[in-house]
Amino acid sequence: KNLNGKPNPKQINNLVKKKRISKNEIVYVGDMRVDKQTAKNAKVDYIHANYGYDKKVKTKYSINKINDIISRNLGIS
Repeated sequence: KNLNGKPNPKQINNLVKKKRISKNEIVYVGDMRVDKQTAKNAKVDYIHANYGYDKKVKTKYSINKINDIISRNLGIS
């Protein structure tokens, strides 16, 4: 398969189709601006990992450690 890299949403879209899931069931967690753009292009929610590569990316949802996903209710629908 020809899989395009980020920020192309093709890999996310392929996953949605293959697993027969809805995009509102997906949350993309990333640590770079290109990850945020990938989520936007795929029309899925995005959580920024502040502990990763790009420390200061403005976004609606962010975490400071991976356990924050479990321990906090981020209000993502």
